[in-house]
Amino acid sequence: MKNSILLSTLFLLLVFTVGCQHVNYTKIDEESLAIVNLLYNSESLNFPVPPPPPKNEKGNRPKLDKKVTDKLIDKRVYAIVTTGESKGIILKSLDIPAEYKNILEESNITYFIKDLHNTKVLAKTGDSIPVVYYQKGLKIHDLTKKNNVIGVLYFSDIKFNGDFSKAILKFGSYTHGLAGSTSIVGLEKKDGMWVVRFSKNISES
Repeated sequence: MKNSILLSTLFLLLVFTVGCQHVNYTKIDEESLAIVNLLYNSESLNFPVPPPPPKNEKGNRPKLDKKVTDKLIDKRVYAIVTTGESKGIILKSLDIPAEYKNILEESNITYFIKDLHNTKVLAKTGDSIPVVYYQKGLKIHDLTKKNNVIGVLYFSDIKFNGDFSKAILKFGSYTHGLAGSTSIVGLEKKDGMWVVRFSKNISES
């Protein structure tokens, strides 16, 4: 009888634990996709480019490179490149809030950005966003050409605090190997929506 009760208790505990883990993983997925979409769509606001310059004294307008303008009207503005490596961030020289440093160094709640390859990521326009594995030596020009996009966004793994009210990651935006930047981005959830609390630049070209 005691063995039966013990086995039943252990079974219920196992079911409860697995159920909780499932809920947590679902939460991690939902919150991470919300962050990816926020950063993607924020960067996309840089496009399309401003209208052509005004006509000169002769009534002529400077010619624009058609190859460039054709690319700039593509709905898929960026490709997402998954990099991982959220732990490889050097924090000593960065002036970021202590709570975010703690999340980065101690939190075990992590969204592994490679999981985006199993998810259909959509922009606000409803267009599917290309997701690309990072490979050493991968050239931005090759990525943009292959995916017919203007630039690439680099996402590291995303780390959360215990109640999913704060998150931190490394994020880069590049339209060319010499045109872009990478930052440490800290986010906070307010009124059910993620907002960027700070963005600290760590490299620029």
